[in-house]
Amino acid sequence: MGSKAIVKRLKTKHGFTIVEVLVTTIVIIILGTVTVVSYDNVQSEARDKTRLSNANIIAQGLENYYNKNGEYPSVASIVGQTGSSVQQKLDLRNADVLVLPGAAPGTTNSFTQDNPSATEYAYN
Repeated sequence: MGSKAIVKRLKTKHGFTIVEVLVTTIVIIILGTVTVVSYDNVQSEARDKTRLSNANIIAQGLENYYNKNGEYPSVASIVGQTGSSVQQKLDLRNADVLVLPGAAPGTTNSFTQDNPSATEYAYN
């Protein structure tokens, strides 16, 4: 093999340079980061919409209770009750709206009062 054959073989060698590999890697990392950030935002917005929907369902249940009984349920009538009994009291279709965010599936919360002897209430 002559020197011309070696030079020709080196010129026709195929492959990627280190710069091309680095640029491609950086582009993939940037796209991955954008995807992860977008996914987190979508999840957060979905959770917020679910919580808002649940709050609206509970508010509607309280309004239905008021229309039926002429008053809102007292704290004393709800404290110590399970989610299913409050569901029945407020005429809610689904007790899952009463479950705290992050609770295990199938969990029903009982309602408690921070200060049972409190006699002051705040109204908006």
